[in-house]
Amino acid sequence: MDRAGVSGDVTTLGNQMMNKLGLISLTALIATAGATSAHAHGTAGVGAGFLHPITGIDHLLALLAVGVLAGRAAGKSVWAIPVAFLAVMATGAAIAFTGIAIPGTETAVLASVAILIFLAAIALRLSPAVSVLVTGAFAFFHGAAHGAEMGSAAPVSFFAGFLASATLVMLAGIAAGRGLEALRARRASRA
Repeated sequence: MDRAGVSGDVTTLGNQMMNKLGLISLTALIATAGATSAHAHGTAGVGAGFLHPITGIDHLLALLAVGVLAGRAAGKSVWAIPVAFLAVMATGAAIAFTGIAIPGTETAVLASVAILIFLAAIALRLSPAVSVLVTGAFAFFHGAAHGAEMGSAAPVSFFAGFLASATLVMLAGIAAGRGLEALRARRASRA
């Protein structure tokens, strides 16, 4: 088999693995959401943190869009984008949790949803550095919103919950982005 054939087989295998990973992530997210909400009732720890990104449509849509952007990216950007997003989001949450008010948080969160969905929809390929900077800037405000809404929650438990949930949502988005890229590549090869 020629090099192009081997490369195509590896790409197909990678896409299949990402699709399975996304399906597993989405299934885990759905399966644990009900159990977590039942367990989290009256508490403010892991369960409350886990539910926050998936029960707020603004956070959910932004996380999915970041995942799609990462899934459509090439090379190591696939992982650099969501890892940077999580790190900056945790930083924003920690700062807001200390009581420091971050002006314009809600406005920035809403703007991020529109911009991230737009970027994911038009399949704009930004350089890895620009992708990390853009998504990271928005991540800070999403984190600030999480931190401000944490209330009396145990910070470590709440952080663990919202970071786990955010990771699962972004993994589902990555799988969707990979699927969209595979579809785009198939269409391009037919043209």
